[in-house]
Amino acid sequence: MKVILRPAAACLIVIAIFLVKVSHAWHACDASSSSVCPDGNTCCPTTTDGSFTCVSGHDETKGVCCDAMGVTGCGEGFACAQRRDDNAVGTLPELFCEKVDAENDELPDRVPRYQLCSVASNVLQEIYGLPIAPNIPPLAYLSTMGSLHAADAATLQQHLMVETLLVVIHGSGRNADDYICAAHAATPDPDTTLIVAPWFLAPGSQAAAASSSSSDSSSDSSSEPLYWEDENGPIYHTWRYGADAMNAPVSAYAAVDVLLDYVATSIMQFPKLRNVIVAGHSAGGQYAQRWALLSNCFALTSPLLKLRIVVANPKSFCYLDARRYLQGTLRLPTRDEIGNCTSYNEWEWGLGEGDFLPTPYKNQAIRDAGGVDAVVRRYIQRDVVYLAGELDVLLNGDCQAQLQGPFRRQRSEHFFASIKQVYGHQFHHRLVVANVHHDHALMLQSPEGQEALFGALSGNEYE
Repeated sequence: MKVILRPAAACLIVIAIFLVKVSHAWHACDASSSSVCPDGNTCCPTTTDGSFTCVSGHDETKGVCCDAMGVTGCGEGFACAQRRDDNAVGTLPELFCEKVDAENDELPDRVPRYQLCSVASNVLQEIYGLPIAPNIPPLAYLSTMGSLHAADAATLQQHLMVETLLVVIHGSGRNADDYICAAHAATPDPDTTLIVAPWFLAPGSQAAAASSSSSDSSSDSSSEPLYWEDENGPIYHTWRYGADAMNAPVSAYAAVDVLLDYVATSIMQFPKLRNVIVAGHSAGGQYAQRWALLSNCFALTSPLLKLRIVVANPKSFCYLDARRYLQGTLRLPTRDEIGNCTSYNEWEWGLGEGDFLPTPYKNQAIRDAGGVDAVVRRYIQRDVVYLAGELDVLLNGDCQAQLQGPFRRQRSEHFFASIKQVYGHQFHHRLVVANVHHDHALMLQSPEGQEALFGALSGNEYE
């Protein structure tokens, strides 16, 4: 039986589930310190005894701390560097990260330094479960302000001050811990910004539901949380295109619909909330763009909220028709150009006929919206910002992605240009992040990333 989740469902479920035993969530920086960093991050000491900040990465031994205060750092494969302009008297040196191995073609020669992140230990150590529907496992998530269904006075007091909700969608590494820390470092006002990082777990990395604040049987709190096929599906990371979980008929998109609609309708709990941002990078960027196209959730149309979607460095996009930019022209590919890539315009790369990637949520969402044409007409009305790393130029992708361009930055350029061709005018925005490659922390922390997340955006494109 298919679970169809409506906006009101989020209002009816009020229990909070606390999850433990999640693999790869955090590690302690020092035996005598309470500071923790996301798994794979490097700990950097600060001038405060027992206090550490974190360098984003996948191997905690390979990040580099660039100063004694724990303010900046460089990722794996880079060294801390600086350059002073001898002709500019009284100016500070330029700080950056320099590639260590000159023969490593996968890294650019230099990139900006990280602004190191630090969050309270409970942000990484406490994994919550979002109730979805009766007898359905919860969605695992991290939060900078405790459970969304909190009942304690201290957490509820924090929620009363929330003006912005930032939902950050992790990439293919499923490193929600790294993403929430990096997003926290990029947030100008963490006291009024609630950051939530959904965790689309894979088989073998599931959390076990340990306890619940209620014995209410409206949620299946006795089982592990939702998890998705990761490597053995039609393509990797099935959550990114809205597939159902392996242990329940619930789409990864429907789970975030429930999250957003709960917050959007909890006016007494979040009375000051006015801005919602859903931001994803890499596979998370694919998630964000396709979710923005399909979702019928109430939060997208609430008169009390402004909801923005930020799509950063996705490997591919879902196009609005069967045309692609080829040799500088938006047109239908020829039979020779398509070759064996006959699914190039099926979901997740387009809205054409076909079921190469079975996605019940997509089918239901299109029906609820009134058909494919209605979905396309509606998309341009949504506040979508595309972020592209200037140096995200490694050749990659399957044939469907290759028909959109040889590398991520050009695919972003092509898709953005196609929007104007479809609608006759450009309503969305696109920003190119200078000197940054495929790195979620640098993308979020950049001036362009800050503008995309929190800015007013007066123009349609910044090059």
